Amino acid sequence: QKIENKNTNINDQKNISKIKKSNIQLNPQNKNIQIEENLKEPEETKQLYGLFDPGENNLNLNMWDATDGKVIKETFKRIQKIKLSSSAEEIFINLIMTYSYPPTSGISEEEMLKLKIDWLIENKKYSLLEDFLNKNKNFPEKSKVIKYLVDQNLASANIKDACQKTEFIDQEIKDKYLEKFKIYCFTFNNKKNQARLLLDLLR
Repeated sequence: QKIENKNTNINDQKNISKIKKSNIQLNPQNKNIQIEENLKEPEETKQLYGLFDPGENNLNLNMWDATDGKVIKETFKRIQKIKLSSSAEEIFINLIMTYSYPPTSGISEEEMLKLKIDWLIENKKYSLLEDFLNKNKNFPEKSKVIKYLVDQNLASANIKDACQKTEFIDQEIKDKYLEKFKIYCFTFNNKKNQARLLLDLLR
């Protein structure tokens, strides 16, 4: 009987915990159960884009909160005009490519991402761009990055590596140039059935 009472108490505690979590309130005066329904829609979760964990460089996700986005834009413009030393460039890359939320004013999430991607492209950071594709499934500048990597390999007559970049193309990307090049790569790799299927889908 003691064992049964003990189990009953444990079950009662579990039930009380469930009631608290479900926002149910008990009114002791009229013994009626009142249920509060949360009618608010959950806030949209912001996407995080980057390469490095904030903890690796003693940073945090909200490191841009107190920064005006306009200042960031001007800073990128100034940095583009100068030649950074290797150590300064490493610090800059760690800063801009760390996972973090964008500033709350002066710049949008898309604008912030574009500044980073454009800087990597203009400074020919091929490996970082490929790492970014590997670690970030979908982002606004994705087709631009893939195009750049494809074109760079084609410019050096490296068709095999250029075709490997088409593996990053998914259903979210609607780009005629990349889709046609993917058909070419299927043909180049003797995958005629896949090439024909993709061509039919495009038609």
